[in-house]
Amino acid sequence: MEQWERDAPGEKPEGWDDPTRPHLLDYFGKPTTVPEVDDEARQWARGHPGEWRYYLDPFADKTQLSGSNVIGGRLAGGEGEFERLWVNPDFVPSAEYHQGARLDHALDLALWRTIANHNTIGDFIGLLAESEVIALLPADDPTGQRGWPARTEGEYEVIDIFTSPDRLPADSDPELRRTFGGDQLLDTYCRAKTTAVWFNGPGGWPAIRLRGADLYLWWQEYQWARRRLAAKVAEAAGGPGSDDDAPR
Repeated sequence: MEQWERDAPGEKPEGWDDPTRPHLLDYFGKPTTVPEVDDEARQWARGHPGEWRYYLDPFADKTQLSGSNVIGGRLAGGEGEFERLWVNPDFVPSAEYHQGARLDHALDLALWRTIANHNTIGDFIGLLAESEVIALLPADDPTGQRGWPARTEGEYEVIDIFTSPDRLPADSDPELRRTFGGDQLLDTYCRAKTTAVWFNGPGGWPAIRLRGADLYLWWQEYQWARRRLAAKVAEAAGGPGSDDDAPR
């Protein structure tokens, strides 16, 4: 955030400096996919100071390994401990890793990576904005005349959003499916502070419920960062790249 405060042109998004909320460059929490350090790992570290210990998807095809099969790694120190943790942002879990469940669509994979803390919030927001998502209309409003198909849960209006056809309930009616851009979801529905989004629904996978206000803040931060990138590219090319000339 400090770099944005110094470099980004235009008005800063409201709430961008709230320390109680995660932001675009943050992760949701601690990575859970890299195995914990055990006695065997400590023994390895004592014999390999300064080296990285990498962890592979145990179900990956050993004859066709690539960087996407690497979960992450730890850097061994000199006292039998590990000094650094690296989580691979490009890790693609095998179907067996999740007991047969596949992640064949880019947005499904991005959501899983974000929940598992392989990707930042910004990685997900960027792809969400460029992707199509799906909502299910209620049977008594098959044309969507009532607007967003949300339900009331406490103080929030909650909508189920599916990141690909693979994530839809098996018994869903194809006639009630509505596809639209993720940027539309971020720009319109999430603008209201009393909204929430259940990605892939309460019983889905990968799934997470997020407040619309947070999604909208991240979307504003994402666009803000892109404006700065556009300004720097223009400046490097000799164009009108000053903060005064950057798009607002």
